[in-house]
Amino acid sequence: MPKNQLLIKPCQVFVDLETTGLSQNKHEICEIGILKIQDGHVIEIFQSYVRPRMGMDPRAEEAHGLSLGFLSNFPFWSDLLPSVEKFLGSWSLFAYNAPFESRFLKANGINMNRPVMDLLKRAKAELGKDVINHKLRTVCEKYGFQTEFHSALNDCVAMWRLAKEWRIL
Repeated sequence: MPKNQLLIKPCQVFVDLETTGLSQNKHEICEIGILKIQDGHVIEIFQSYVRPRMGMDPRAEEAHGLSLGFLSNFPFWSDLLPSVEKFLGSWSLFAYNAPFESRFLKANGINMNRPVMDLLKRAKAELGKDVINHKLRTVCEKYGFQTEFHSALNDCVAMWRLAKEWRIL
C-alpha cells in the first residue's frame, strides 16, 4: 500500500426511526437515531426529532409518545437531510424491521443502495418460538437488556447490544 493512502476501518451503523404512521407514502419521520460503531466502540451518535408537515396517526403517537405539539419546535426533515446523508455515508446499515426503515429512508431522499441487515429477521432465526413475539422489547428482555423503547437512539443501542450478543459485529 502506498504511504500516502489511508486505510479506513469499516463502521457498523445502526439506524432507527419513529414515524407519524406506517405508510412511507402518507406519513413522515418524526425522530431519527443513528449509532456509528467502529472496533466495538461508539464513535459517533446522531439523534434528532423532526417536525412533521402533516398530522400524526393516533396509534403512532400512542406507540412512541411524540406529539405534534412537542415536535413543533424541531427542524423539518428537509433541513436535516444533508446532515443525515453525510452521517450515514455509504456504510452498511443495521435496523430492526429493516424493510420498514429502508422504505421510509428511501422515500425521504436517502440513497438505500447499500446492504441493510434486518435484526428482526435475525431475532426470528435466533429465538424462533422461544418468545411470545419478536418485538425489540421482547427480544431484549429475553437477553436481560432493559432500556426505554420507542426512542430512536435507545432502540439503536438495544440493536447494537443484540448484535454483540449474536456475535455479528
